Amino acid sequence: MLNGLRNDMEWRLISNMKKNNSLTTTKQMEALKQTGMLVSETGSGEESNSDTLEDRLRRATLSTIPQAFKKDANESLMLQVFEIQHKMGKDESFQINEKIIKDAPEIISRMAGYISPCTRKDVAVVLETIASTFSIQVPNEVGLEQYFRILLKYPAFLLKDCMEDIIKSYKYPRLPLPKEFVDRLEPPYTYHLRWLQNVTKTFYRLEIYKQKAYIDRTKEE
Repeated sequence: MLNGLRNDMEWRLISNMKKNNSLTTTKQMEALKQTGMLVSETGSGEESNSDTLEDRLRRATLSTIPQAFKKDANESLMLQVFEIQHKMGKDESFQINEKIIKDAPEIISRMAGYISPCTRKDVAVVLETIASTFSIQVPNEVGLEQYFRILLKYPAFLLKDCMEDIIKSYKYPRLPLPKEFVDRLEPPYTYHLRWLQNVTKTFYRLEIYKQKAYIDRTKEE
């Protein structure tokens, strides 16, 4: 039976969960949803258990972090990701860093901003720079609009990286075709996006775990 120290809000939360046999969306879960990085996908995103702890931590903190996220995805954040993915519900040594958990939605939201779509001006600058460097003509208005339509999907920093790669390595005296841009842009964009979605899903799983653990504790009282 619930004791008198529990407030009405906690009582309603527990009652609703028992009545509906479902979880309640917490403020933290809602904040993670607002990042736009939660997607439904198969698989847990966990790594092979054949690796050592040292191997996993090294990969989590260094190797897998995409270029644009290295400033925000610090070691503390990635250590917590590792704890959730590999120890939560499995190992008694599982630890929660409350500060990291509290800051996670804001950090994820900031990283999501880094991979937001570029502007028409960004695309125009890239096309003009390439055309000027190669001393070539750009397509007419109809053709240019196709470049804009296709390239506006990608973040500005990747578009700039793509431009620099083309200027350094492209061999033909013409503007690269849209597909040639996409071939350079899509792999790093997809990698950034999926990595961030996986991190977001990881922290969301933690919120579900915390709710279930809370319900289990109240049932024992």
